[in-house]
Amino acid sequence: MIRTQQDVIDSLTRIGTLAEFRQVADEVQKLADPRLKNLCTVNGTELNPFFVPHAQPGAQPLNSMQWLYVVSQARAAAANGNTQRILVAAPMKSGSTFISKALSNALQLPRVSLIMLLARAYDYAALGAATRAHEIDELALLSACCRPSGFLAHHHMLASPFVCRQAELYGLDIVLIRRNIFDMLVSLDDFTLKYLAEEGLEEPFFSQGVPAKYAEMEFNDRISRLLDRNLHFYLGYYVSWTLAERQGLIKPFWISYEAEIAGGTQALAGRVTQAFARTSDEAGRIAASLSEGGNMEHVHYNKGIAGRGNSITGRNRMRVHEAFGDFAGIANWSELLD
Repeated sequence: MIRTQQDVIDSLTRIGTLAEFRQVADEVQKLADPRLKNLCTVNGTELNPFFVPHAQPGAQPLNSMQWLYVVSQARAAAANGNTQRILVAAPMKSGSTFISKALSNALQLPRVSLIMLLARAYDYAALGAATRAHEIDELALLSACCRPSGFLAHHHMLASPFVCRQAELYGLDIVLIRRNIFDMLVSLDDFTLKYLAEEGLEEPFFSQGVPAKYAEMEFNDRISRLLDRNLHFYLGYYVSWTLAERQGLIKPFWISYEAEIAGGTQALAGRVTQAFARTSDEAGRIAASLSEGGNMEHVHYNKGIAGRGNSITGRNRMRVHEAFGDFAGIANWSELLD
């Protein structure tokens, strides 16, 4: 029974079927207090994309002109704001969770999702969208840009001229990370094995994109399966963002995992301060957030050791070199492949 805002929040974070989501929405519509009903409708809309209240009997729906006006006003408000907006777009297992958490803490920016309108940035996995491509959703982007606090978004996102023009229009600063491909694959294998052991999933495809027998496979076979799923992304990530920068579509802030995360963050703190700090307090918090000694302790951090990817040999290693070899004329990829 829905009686309070908290009832809506509890229900939408606990249930899992489409019918249950709609039932919560219907119960919200029956609330007698109009102010409470409006608050619960806002909460439900932000918390869950499947929260869809039925139109009230006799209510006049928006016509196309009214809807376009609402959208144009939202775009104008979002584009003309002067809040700090950062997008950390990075490959899996590149230290991006550490970087996004450190920047979020230092700059006091809430972490948001730009791929789905959500109150909590990483709830898309709980909604069954873990293997969904990370592409900017305009509704989520407009909502985030209208936050008076600014925001930081962290996604495994490829570049495209469309994404880059969205970033330019709405004032997104883009942070990108380089890390050796083979080290990332070994770290991703560790993470996947740990996740499967903790969750005990019989069918992990929708959560991790791997076969059910993944944990029983030999190391080389597991890496081969990870390449089946992720090689296209790794290649597309570095090629697309490099081309976008070369074409002048973006001016990203690149971070080297080996030199500036695993190798010590002092120099990185200085660069981040110069690029993003607006006050002396922010500069101090950046230094503290990026300083060595325990700050990398979070859910996705693994061992952070460069060179572990040397254990990947033979055909698996050749596949990666062949893929990047097709784009050898765009950049020197040796940092990613050696």
